[in-house]
Amino acid sequence: MNKSKKLVKFNILIIVFLSTILFSLIAFICARLGFHSDNLVEIRYDENSDISYQVYLQPNDFFEQDFLPENMTYVASLIDYININYTYNMDLNDYINGTYNYYIKGIVNATPTNSTSNYYSKEYILKDVTTKKYENVDSITINDTIQIDYQAYNEVLVDFRNQYGISMEGNLEVILVVSNMVNDPVSGEAVSLEKELKLNIPLTNLTIEVPIEASNDNNTDVLLFSHSIKNANLIYSVLRILAILFYILAGILVLVLIYLSILSYKLESIYHKRLRKILKIYDGIIVNLKNKPNMTKNNILEVSTFEELIDAHSEVRNPINYITEKDGALFLLMSENVIYLYKLKRELFSKESNK
Repeated sequence: MNKSKKLVKFNILIIVFLSTILFSLIAFICARLGFHSDNLVEIRYDENSDISYQVYLQPNDFFEQDFLPENMTYVASLIDYININYTYNMDLNDYINGTYNYYIKGIVNATPTNSTSNYYSKEYILKDVTTKKYENVDSITINDTIQIDYQAYNEVLVDFRNQYGISMEGNLEVILVVSNMVNDPVSGEAVSLEKELKLNIPLTNLTIEVPIEASNDNNTDVLLFSHSIKNANLIYSVLRILAILFYILAGILVLVLIYLSILSYKLESIYHKRLRKILKIYDGIIVNLKNKPNMTKNNILEVSTFEELIDAHSEVRNPINYITEKDGALFLLMSENVIYLYKLKRELFSKESNK
C-alpha cells in the first residue's frame, strides 16, 4: 500500500512536470504564430553598370578623326578632353517606391612610384547632386555624361612633381556615386543602397602611352521586407488567446510543482527531526540493526506511539531494536514470545500536517 502511494505521488509529479513543459511549448508556438503575423518578402534585383568614353584629341598632324574610341592606349600630350558616359540600371522582380540621387566626383591622387601611399590627394565635385523620386516601378535607369578636361588635371600634378622634384605617379578617379533609398509599397519599410562607378585616368605621363581603366561590374542581390498578413486576423487572434491561456496554465503548474516540492521537503524534514530526537534521547536503550529479524513465530503487538513502547520497555528490560525501511523506521522490543512494534511512518506526518 505504501509503495503504491509513493508510486502515485511520483506519477503525479511526473505528469505535472511534463504537462508544464507541454503547455509552455504550445504557448510558445501559439505566441510565435499569433504575435508575429508578418511575412518576410524578398524582392530580387539585378544591377548592371557600364562606363563608356571617347578620348578627344588636340589638333595634330597624325590623326584625322576628332576622337579615339575606348579600350585603346593614348598619347597623353595629344589628349584634349575625355567624354565619359555612365549608365546604371537596376531591374527588380516587383514594384517599389523610393528616391535616388547621384553625383559625379573626381579625385586627383599623387603616389610614390611603385607604392600605394599618397603624396597628395584632392577631391572635386564634377557634377552636383541630381535627385529623383519614383513610384511603383520595377526598373531604375541613370544615364549621364561628363566631359573631363584632361590637361587641366594633368597640369596640377605636373606642377606638383616639378615644384618638389619627386618621382611619382598620378591618376584621376572619376566616380559616379549613386544613393538609392528603396521603399516597399506595402509596408513602407526603407532600405538604402549605395553604388559607385569608377573610371581611372592616369596623369603626369606626358609623352608615353596612357591606358584608361573602367570598372564595369554587375551585381545580383535581394531586398527583404516584412509584409503584414491582413486576411487572417481571426486566426491570429485565436492563437494569441490560446498562447495566453496556455501560459497561464503553465504558470499554475509551475506553482503546483513548487508547492509539492516545498511540502515534500517540509514533511521529510519533520520526519527526520522526530527520528533524530528519538535516537538522541533514548540512545542508551536503542540498538541499530542492519537486517530485519524474523518475526513470523512471534506474537506482534503494534503500539501507536513511541512513548507506549518505552512503557513496555520498563517492564521487559530488553533493548529496543531499530531498523530503517523505505517508508519509515521500525522500533522492535522483543520478549520471549511477544514483539512490541512501533512504526515511525513518513506518511503519518503528511496526515498531521493536513489536520
